[in-house]
Amino acid sequence: MKAFYSRLFIFALVFLLQAGTGSAFTLSSVALGDNITIWDGIGNSAENEDGTTEPGMVNTQSWDLEGFFLNGSILSMVGGYDFKNGFGGYAPGDLFIDLTGDAQFGAIANAGTASGNTVTANSFGYEFALRFNYSTYQADIFALLPGSQTITAYYPANVGSNPWRYAGSGDADPNFLGTVAFTYQSGISDSNLDNLVTGGAHNVVSFDLEDLLMVPMDAWGEMIFHNTMQCGNDNLLGKYSPAPVPEPATLLLIGTGLIGLAGIGRKRKIRKS
Repeated sequence: MKAFYSRLFIFALVFLLQAGTGSAFTLSSVALGDNITIWDGIGNSAENEDGTTEPGMVNTQSWDLEGFFLNGSILSMVGGYDFKNGFGGYAPGDLFIDLTGDAQFGAIANAGTASGNTVTANSFGYEFALRFNYSTYQADIFALLPGSQTITAYYPANVGSNPWRYAGSGDADPNFLGTVAFTYQSGISDSNLDNLVTGGAHNVVSFDLEDLLMVPMDAWGEMIFHNTMQCGNDNLLGKYSPAPVPEPATLLLIGTGLIGLAGIGRKRKIRKS
């Protein structure tokens, strides 16, 4: 039954994203909100990944992916790593989102034994990928359907950081769903982030999940967020778990959403006729 509701939610999400894109918003402060970072299953078991990279990798602030934070519906991805320009010749990766609870991380199967970014028909359990465009400050949204290809981290030692990036690109991609606005802030001090992260200088990517999902927070299900860079030197995971909702209320919520979707579909058809 849980899997059924998950698939139903994904269907509603994809339909809504095809119907329109999110609107821009202004981040009024650097208040990050709640730390929703989780351990990636490798190395240090501390839930807060700030100050660590993958075992044996260079452990400096410039490589550090520090945390996912949620302030209301605003999701922020924070790192000493430069999400806009990358670092050391290694590019930033896409943000992956899992809605069904089957994201693969930690001890996951390697897609290859030689160094290099390898294309694989494996979504690693994620349903969506966001690619941030720092020229337009709009993130392209791609659906990861069965057989969708992703690109793995450069070093096999960092297999637990996979995937690095979705293999497709552009609005001509059949998996392209639309865009969502985001903000980017750089060079932020520890104190300006309420000392929730350390290291001296931080970069923050933020966007409104309600703009992405097109549904209010009380309709969200569990979500896992993932980001790494081209080499997989660090791996960042976050998890949102909603408060339990009684079954009748869940059914009513889904039913109401589907009725709304049907109405949207009829209006779109009418406008086209």
